[in-house]
Amino acid sequence: QWQQHTTTDGLLDASISSIIAKESGQLIAVSKKGINEWFPDARQFRHYNKRLVPNIDSLSDELNCIAHNYAGDVFIPFQDGIIVYENIEAHRNIMPDIHISGVSLFFRYVPLDKHEFSFSENHITIKYDGINYINPERLNYRYALEGFDNSWIATNDATVTFPLLPSGTYTFRVQASFNQNFSNAKEAVYTFTIAPPFWQRWWFLGGMFIVIIIGVYYIQKLRDRSVNKVSQLQQERMIFEYEHLKSQVNPHFLFNSLNTLTSLIEEDQETAIDYTAHLSDLYRNMITYKDVNLIFLSEEMELLEKYTYIQKSRFGRGLNLNINIPSNILRSKKIIPLALQLLVENAIKHNVVSYSLPLVIHITANKNEIVVSNVLQPKIHQEKGAGLGLVNVSRRYFLLTKKEISYGIVGNEYIVKLPLI
Repeated sequence: QWQQHTTTDGLLDASISSIIAKESGQLIAVSKKGINEWFPDARQFRHYNKRLVPNIDSLSDELNCIAHNYAGDVFIPFQDGIIVYENIEAHRNIMPDIHISGVSLFFRYVPLDKHEFSFSENHITIKYDGINYINPERLNYRYALEGFDNSWIATNDATVTFPLLPSGTYTFRVQASFNQNFSNAKEAVYTFTIAPPFWQRWWFLGGMFIVIIIGVYYIQKLRDRSVNKVSQLQQERMIFEYEHLKSQVNPHFLFNSLNTLTSLIEEDQETAIDYTAHLSDLYRNMITYKDVNLIFLSEEMELLEKYTYIQKSRFGRGLNLNINIPSNILRSKKIIPLALQLLVENAIKHNVVSYSLPLVIHITANKNEIVVSNVLQPKIHQEKGAGLGLVNVSRRYFLLTKKEISYGIVGNEYIVKLPLI
């Protein structure tokens, strides 16, 4: 009976110089790389090469340089003598044995008799060993994990890891062979079960359904509260913008600003142009920041500079701002927009501002708050106002941050403290 065998089946070399059959049924084939002994029952080759017998690579390449005697023994000449294969053991199973040698959970060994794991114990490593007393070559393995992937996977490694296995029952099968032919291979088996998680059980699902209903209810309540908060904040912002804009466009302010502009046009046209630009920016600020809740303190100081430029053009040396704020606070802390402008405006509105009695406004800050203060120089006739400025700022701070501002007379000074965010 003729059968075709190649190096894929375990043949050392396809260039065969001699071939003979033993009386016990094995077939011996000589090639340049060594001697191949074919076992038909196991359908495997056993090899003899220079790793087993020195100088065996000096086998003759003459055709059929091989012989046997009446007892069925086979003789093969090589450089150091003659190799003799005795005709014994007609039926031998040369297939390597295989067994499971260890099981690890998260790379820590567990007893081999452990077959039940919890849902979190789902990182399984299985170690197996092939026992080979016949061939010196490295063994080939293949394995399959039934319940996860029933297909066979070929490998030369003696360990395999299955991470993040879902719950279920699995059967691990592994086989060993000298080549890629596993038709008569021996097999080792390990069966284990990973329990389902608690959240897949009826009592947990029922509880979660109740929790979700309660959660949706509270989320809706929080959403309604948030919507009301935003609505209040928008209303406060509108009141602030209205009052601030009204104070800026009242006839008295416009009259003073235009008078100042007229004087500058007559005296210094370049300064008049700069004054007009600042006046324009002053009104543009109301539009730019109308939808902004918080801005960096550095931006607020730029807005304040445009406002004080206009006022100093009017009052000259009668109005002075003493500002002492560290640069790191200017860049890192925030404040509600136009708050400082409102405080300076109030100070000008309620105090005497003149060359003989200059109004000095101090602005200092630390990492927690900014302080605006001035010595009281009350006017004999106070300007009328709605009284909503500081109240509005206070309510907006509270809605945004739950923090409160403080203001009032301390000694002979009027002091306002705004939290920094």
